[in-house]
Amino acid sequence: MMSARLRTASFFRATHRRRPLPASGISFGHQTNCALAATAVWRRGNAALVHHYQTSSSRFVHATPLIFSKNDDASSPFSRLSKSNSSGSSSHDDTSGGARPKPNNRHTTATTASISQVFDDDDDNDASYYNNYTTDAYDFENEEETSQLQLWHETKESEFQQLDAQTTQLLDSSIKSTNAIISQIQQWNEFISSITTDMNFDFRTKHPYYPPSEFMTSITYDAAEKATRLLMHLTQRQKQQRQEKIPPSLEVQAYKLVMNAWSNVFHWSSGDRCEEILEVYGQKFGGDMNYMPSIDDYKTVMKAHLKSCSSRYNTSTDHDDSGAAASPGEKALEILNLLNNVYTAGDLFLKPDVELYSHTIAVVRNTLLDWQLRRRFHGSDVEFETELSLELLSVLEQMEGTMAEAATAGEHDATIQSFHYIIRAYSDAIAVVSRIHLGDKHSASIERSSEQILETLEQFITSNDDAIILSAGGEDEAADNAIFEEIKRCIEGAYSSQLSSRLSVSDFNTALANATTSEQIFHRMKERSDGIATNKSKLFPAPTPDHVQALIRANIECLSGQYFQPEFNITLENIEELPHLKAQRLLKELEVQQAGRPIDGSLYSDIAWAYTQIPHWPSIHKGDKYNSTTKSARELLEHTMHQYSQGSIIFSSVGTVSKIYNNLFSLYSKKMARNSRNMKGKEAAMKQCLALFDDMEYWYEESDGVIAKPDSHTFGLILKTIFNSGFPSSFDCAKSIVQRMAGLGVQAKQRDYLILMKIANDPTKAEEILNRVKANYDRDQSEKPSTSLYSECISAYAKSRHQNSPSKVMHLFSELDQLYQSTGDPDFRPDTKLYGATIDAISKSKSKGHAAIRQAMKLLDKMENDFDSGLIDVGPNRYAYTSILSSISQTKAPDGHVLAEDLLRRMNNRSRHVNDKEILPDTVAYTALLQALARSRSPDKIDTAKKWFAEMETRYAEGNSDLKPNKITYTALINCWRSSGRPDSGEQAQQVLELVEQRCQEGDHEIKPDAMLYSSVIDAWSRGQSTEKVERAWDLYSRMREQYANGNIDMKPNDIIMSTLIKCCGFAQGEKSKKKGLKVLLQCFSEVTSSKNIGQSPSTFYALLTSLSRLVGDDARRRPVSAAIFEACVKAGQLNGSVLNALSECQPELYVKLPFVVNGRYRNEDIPTEWRKNIRETRQA
Repeated sequence: MMSARLRTASFFRATHRRRPLPASGISFGHQTNCALAATAVWRRGNAALVHHYQTSSSRFVHATPLIFSKNDDASSPFSRLSKSNSSGSSSHDDTSGGARPKPNNRHTTATTASISQVFDDDDDNDASYYNNYTTDAYDFENEEETSQLQLWHETKESEFQQLDAQTTQLLDSSIKSTNAIISQIQQWNEFISSITTDMNFDFRTKHPYYPPSEFMTSITYDAAEKATRLLMHLTQRQKQQRQEKIPPSLEVQAYKLVMNAWSNVFHWSSGDRCEEILEVYGQKFGGDMNYMPSIDDYKTVMKAHLKSCSSRYNTSTDHDDSGAAASPGEKALEILNLLNNVYTAGDLFLKPDVELYSHTIAVVRNTLLDWQLRRRFHGSDVEFETELSLELLSVLEQMEGTMAEAATAGEHDATIQSFHYIIRAYSDAIAVVSRIHLGDKHSASIERSSEQILETLEQFITSNDDAIILSAGGEDEAADNAIFEEIKRCIEGAYSSQLSSRLSVSDFNTALANATTSEQIFHRMKERSDGIATNKSKLFPAPTPDHVQALIRANIECLSGQYFQPEFNITLENIEELPHLKAQRLLKELEVQQAGRPIDGSLYSDIAWAYTQIPHWPSIHKGDKYNSTTKSARELLEHTMHQYSQGSIIFSSVGTVSKIYNNLFSLYSKKMARNSRNMKGKEAAMKQCLALFDDMEYWYEESDGVIAKPDSHTFGLILKTIFNSGFPSSFDCAKSIVQRMAGLGVQAKQRDYLILMKIANDPTKAEEILNRVKANYDRDQSEKPSTSLYSECISAYAKSRHQNSPSKVMHLFSELDQLYQSTGDPDFRPDTKLYGATIDAISKSKSKGHAAIRQAMKLLDKMENDFDSGLIDVGPNRYAYTSILSSISQTKAPDGHVLAEDLLRRMNNRSRHVNDKEILPDTVAYTALLQALARSRSPDKIDTAKKWFAEMETRYAEGNSDLKPNKITYTALINCWRSSGRPDSGEQAQQVLELVEQRCQEGDHEIKPDAMLYSSVIDAWSRGQSTEKVERAWDLYSRMREQYANGNIDMKPNDIIMSTLIKCCGFAQGEKSKKKGLKVLLQCFSEVTSSKNIGQSPSTFYALLTSLSRLVGDDARRRPVSAAIFEACVKAGQLNGSVLNALSECQPELYVKLPFVVNGRYRNEDIPTEWRKNIRETRQA
């Protein structure tokens, strides 16, 4: 057995000699439900208290979570506490003199304040509620509690200074007895223990799991360092003064006292420091049967690791070469496995018992839940968490095996402490297993569900109810009662964990099943508390507000928009009570139950979040997607603030009210889409949003800045609502909002300036915004004119028809490029979006001589070269090429089609050069080329168009889905025939139309022919030389009219199509064909004057008169018709200069008789107003 102990010490020392320490942190003990991650700075809003914290000259930062200070001055053990608690974490050198060990920096950017913000960058907020909600810390409710805390701090600081002075005096004295040193260690040990036990005022009593402050962490750490220093002095003194031999019993006592001291320190390194002491202890006494480390010493190490749990330790990938674990949970499992192996080898004194198993489970639980609640998931971490959870269940199984052996042997430990360890272990196991992500591939390995563990716990409580209650009546009644209360809290926590289990689920069905199970458990608790259930154990808790909140969250999780699928929507429609209505009912019941006692406001925030998810579910909003939802959310807000004004609600976190308002702002921002035509609804949404903001400011001022503080996300949502409104005055409104932001101390972000530019919809205003940011950058660099802002400003020029200027755009581009070259700041680095916006703006300009296209091509060359040389990270994308192609397709450059062909080939070559298939030409590129060919005068354009179209179809048939011809593609091909000048242009265009109709009938409904396609074919017939052109064109028009009458709104005839058909009549050749043309022309005239579907315009009457002139050469024969056409034009109020010119050619004697025609001439302003009153301005222009 002695050799086994020696092996134990050797193995333990080898395993832990150079283990990497966890990165930082504290353990919060065994908290219930939502308090598990209560790491935010604990202040609910006492302005005086906040001011006191900010201005206090005390060396302690009162009641704030552990955040490492950058100052580690060893001159005073508290000097680092004089820094603000907002400084964030930083490394500490591992020096002598009590400095903190250096943490691992893997997670130094993680925050200790919260899990994550609900509305970081995702406006839709569709993620699982469990992953997004911010857990709340606590704050004192009155000045009396604040004074108590301050007084307690001052008292403890004074005690520390006295003990420190005693220790210094003892170490400096020439006579240092062993008993005196051990006595001093004992005093430090008692002092550390008092830190967590002396806070006996009301707040500490009501909130026993309140997270330790930085004060508690720092003072206990420094005290443990003092005790360790005394131990080191004791052992070194023995080596130096060989004549004085310290009795082993006293030296062992010293080791145990220092280990116990570290086990009460809330610090990320406390477990490792305790292990180091045990290692030295085991190395010296491992072979001595009387003094070797016992199982109790390993329990002490477990307790120390329990205090060191935090979110800032390394993940499973951060192991050293020896394979040492990185997290407290891994370390605890490693120690347990070591002890199991040693016990199996024959050392019966190191047999793990229920207490050790319970401590191990507690460490793993705190490790996992802290990990899950206070950081974002990564794939490898989730897998590792599942593995740790499986290990925890294995430990639970071992504990149950030990319990069974004891029961069989009649050695059952019936002490209150033993019952506490067992119940705590089950509660911790439930807390872990209930949060296993069900979408994880390893979740199937969890053979024992949290529901099953809860049932086992209930059976254990039922079987041992009387024994547990009797065991609380020991000699130390106060201590037993404290443990008894802890047992009840563990049971209460087990139910809280199970009720809020698996809030991070993968689909609607799982969420719904979880909500159903949670409700069953809740009703079981309620029946027991109401005396309805047969099992009436006093240990089973009645539902608390925490349980109600857990049930509410389980229900509203079903509404998460990320779960939406049509079949789930049907399921939701058939639910008897919708989740958000059930949540509101539960809240109302709680309000009645808690009459006279305030309710945590986060409950109201939870339901407000649920309303933001309702628009995803048609079965709830039933077509009224936002109006009723927004109204209900507004009523909830009004009720919440009324309850707050009555003192019926407390807000544990200053951000809770802001979150409720932001949820409502989110609804307003999505209530009306930007392209919605419901202008009244959009205007109402914007006004309601601004009124809500006024209301939010009222509460912020009314509370002296404690609640309802508008934050950056608030303003982002308001600006989005204003943008969606689309009103001309929206820019001025948005500017005032930005000014109010500054007044509230909220600095505008880049996204705010970007949306302000979009709202402006004017390049001049966009540039003014950019110049403002540039001025702030030049003054104090408080804001940066980033690449995104330049890109948006350039895009504003691209969207403007009248203000687009290639020179201005290139000036902005060059300005940013120079800024990047001079500073090297990556925020100024040109990117693909900037190049694309610049190319797009230049391509769309109205520059003469097509210089703009040439300039865009040069910029494209530069972008390719900069990418190839490594100056920019991303090269030109497909859009950069197609924007130039689209511009080419809209010009009448003689060589436009040549440029387009070259650019298309360039895309293919570039794709091969950079091995990027995303650059390959797509449908847009090929269509733009065909459009350029349609505008070209090249005699070979038809052959060229046929070649490129055939290539496009071939590559699509080979599997390139990006090259599927669309309706615009076919229209461009028809236009190539239309403008070809070939005699058979009509026949060829008709063949393309028939191909489109055939493919549409075969199932490709995306290319369903429309009026524009038919119009192009009619025009192709009119330009060809077929003697059947009139009949074929009229046939197409008749088909259009018939389809429209049958409900195909895409086939609605209009004045442009009618003008094209009339022109076709005028181009009829041959006597027979002209007769047919005149007949069709008269039918067209009848359609124009009688059909309600065809709008009348000057172009239609112009076409009628000019075509009549071509078809009828005899003035006398055409006089009645021309007079009727002119009369109809005047009656329609569509008379303009083009119609008068056509009349002068068709019927000159009628023209000269007009009252405003003098000597064959007229002035437009002399045309009677009634004759031209209905001309649209665009037409007239």
